[in-house]
Amino acid sequence: MTSLSPRYVYSLFEDLKDHEILMCYFGNISFKISNHLINTFKENLDSDSMERLIFKRVYSSFVECIENITRHTTEDIVYGDRFGILNVSKRGDYIIIHSGNMVKTENITELKERLQSIKSQSQEEIKEAYQKQLVGGELSNKGGAGLGMLQIAINSEGNLDYTFQDVDENKKFFLLEVRLKTK
Repeated sequence: MTSLSPRYVYSLFEDLKDHEILMCYFGNISFKISNHLINTFKENLDSDSMERLIFKRVYSSFVECIENITRHTTEDIVYGDRFGILNVSKRGDYIIIHSGNMVKTENITELKERLQSIKSQSQEEIKEAYQKQLVGGELSNKGGAGLGMLQIAINSEGNLDYTFQDVDENKKFFLLEVRLKTK
């Protein structure tokens, strides 16, 4: 294993500082670690300078991103089960959450269609879909009711983007970016 050069580490430090990184985590996200991340994020988020509703939206979106990683990550031989990345930064009047995890290639089409559908809907349509799913949705084999992405879309007022990076023929790296207004 090679060590990191001081120049690279300093460059990383400068990037993190310039982008006002509030929290960054890279690794396996077990139940214990997810609880720790959630509690740390809640403590570090400056709730005093934020309206209560905005704080709840940011916090809720962060929790949903963690749940997406813990429930929907494809096990990876190199990185293990529930491997992911979470990065929270502040830019101007926005808190930006990046979450990333491995997804089976066979699940990409369904996920893309779901995300495209959410992105094409108005806020009112997303809220209606959420209520409909809440009342009549069935639990998946992973324990979710399909509410997470809808909740994130409601919280962010549709300010979300995503991309898939090829890893190999069996999986892709899914990166979600959520932008939440703070004012």
